[in-house]
Amino acid sequence: MMAKKIDYFSDESICSDLKRKTVRGGMFTAAAQAAQVGIQLAALPILARLLDPADFGLVAMVTVFTHFAVMFVDVGLAMATVQRPKITQYQVSNLFWLSLALGSAISFLVAALSPLIAWIYSEPRLIAITLALCPSFVFAGLTLQPQALLRRAMRFKVIATVQVLSVLMGYTAAIAWAWCYRDYWAMVVFPVVTAFVRMSGTWVACGWRPSRPRRNTGVWQMIAFGGHLTGFNLTNYFSRNADNMLIGWYWGAMPLGLYAQAYKLLLFPLQQIMGPLTGVTVGALSRSVDDPPRYRRAYGKILESLLLVTVPLMVFVLATRDLCIEVLLGAQWMEAVPIFAWLGVAALVQPFTASLGWLLISQGRAKEMFGWSIFASIVSVASFLVGLPWGPVYVAACYVVANIAIHMPTLVYLATREGPVRLRDLLFSVRVPALVATAVLTETVLIRGFVATGNSYADLAIYSIAAAVVWVGVMLLTSAGRHRLVYYSRSLVGK
Repeated sequence: MMAKKIDYFSDESICSDLKRKTVRGGMFTAAAQAAQVGIQLAALPILARLLDPADFGLVAMVTVFTHFAVMFVDVGLAMATVQRPKITQYQVSNLFWLSLALGSAISFLVAALSPLIAWIYSEPRLIAITLALCPSFVFAGLTLQPQALLRRAMRFKVIATVQVLSVLMGYTAAIAWAWCYRDYWAMVVFPVVTAFVRMSGTWVACGWRPSRPRRNTGVWQMIAFGGHLTGFNLTNYFSRNADNMLIGWYWGAMPLGLYAQAYKLLLFPLQQIMGPLTGVTVGALSRSVDDPPRYRRAYGKILESLLLVTVPLMVFVLATRDLCIEVLLGAQWMEAVPIFAWLGVAALVQPFTASLGWLLISQGRAKEMFGWSIFASIVSVASFLVGLPWGPVYVAACYVVANIAIHMPTLVYLATREGPVRLRDLLFSVRVPALVATAVLTETVLIRGFVATGNSYADLAIYSIAAAVVWVGVMLLTSAGRHRLVYYSRSLVGK
């Protein structure tokens, strides 16, 4: 992959044809995330049959801490590079060296804390697992600013290619290890290989090289923005992953393995979509924040298009949850079905609530996001503690109640109390996705009552095809649905 010559610091080259770049970027991002989810859905059934649930739970005990630690490598500086209206070579260079220093420091710190992690879970094998994951922090520090420049320049096709390649290589390495050795190290190989390939591909594709560190470059404002954004990310991550830590500590590796895989199978694909899509959307919205009608239209179109895919998909998964678990993970994972069902309810609203963060970030309201995240984190952890004594299923149920009854309403209020987007705009964007999802859910429940071959693979294939037909049919019957299909098909071919 050859680096394309581009001036990452020229406003004219970056802002030209912004609408077309945004739409095409969204399409490339969606295609890449679909490819990554496809790779994951192909790889997980293989790994689930080669490894035991306890193997997944063992590695999940460590990744609760390592995924938390990696946020300190970024501290919001990548998004600061994307969001800032103007930026210089020296500013990005200083941020790069800062990210690399943080990555190295976090790597050494996590290595030093590995005995403590093993002590918390009373599992000595976690020391070696933690040490093996430490190089990923350095790889992340090397990747962040080059990738941020690619996002700023809206080169999403390049980013998508690197991401898909890295996930493919990571899962290939993990399956090869699991095939040969049948142990938990396969789940350690995956993140390390993925991070290394992503770092290498990003550097080759970007073509940018850092300058030596300099003083008085004006990066402190960016660091402050990144600090507030990181505060939000850290508290949000803690609230989303405290359940894993508590289940692993209270119930052990096997229940955690069931819970973690149900979560990964259902919510991880959504996170894979939302992460890169956030980069596309925030970059576009940040450059139209001074034009409220344009800003409002852009957000509404993106939100509606996102929900037209995710909400019908989630209701279909909920209606076929037992088949999904049996087909994708195997019969030995059927205890995860009730956990999967509760998390599926959370997945229905997660894309919507995540999109509200786009409004706050693009409007420079990261400090407000941080304040809300502290409140939401307290509520989430309290809900986990309520459900913990009764097992992972109740932890998932309590999380769903807190998410729908408290998190979503408060975030809607915060995001719409000021700025171009109001509550009526949100309601307008969700009306057609709600209609399509209702049709898909009704069709799936009805067909399951009349069609059953006795073969889980065949049944799931039949139900999937029927749901896809209904989805397309309802889209074609509504003017908004037709508009979206035509608009994005034309954008994809560059018309």
